[in-house]
Amino acid sequence: MSKDYFKWMAWGHSKQDAWNMTSLCIRRVFEEIHSERVVARDIYDPNDLEFTTAKMLWATWKAQNVMEQYLKHHFYEHPSISAVLARHLADNNVKPSATPAAQFSALDKTVKSLSSRVDKLEDKKKNKNDQSS
Repeated sequence: MSKDYFKWMAWGHSKQDAWNMTSLCIRRVFEEIHSERVVARDIYDPNDLEFTTAKMLWATWKAQNVMEQYLKHHFYEHPSISAVLARHLADNNVKPSATPAAQFSALDKTVKSLSSRVDKLEDKKKNKNDQSS
């Protein structure tokens, strides 16, 4: 999971956003493992130890299967993680003004405006110097 954190950082997310997304992924993994293991939560039966053991083993194997699926998909490519991340990004990070094209356009506009102001000030200074001479 630390690879995921550093991946988000490399893609330009802040530390807080990177940890938020990594935490969401970790939470989803544990939720899915829990949903498989919960079947063994209250099954202890002192009169039927074989059933109890079988149920615990079954829950453990199902949880192991979940982990194998996450490993197979390298965690963040797992369908449940992809859904969690897509939902999180849509809710928190995808803003039209935050797209690279919009940022470039805003910066370009600012540079042109500042360039125009500098030109006007240079012309004003030149005219003032010409009048002084």
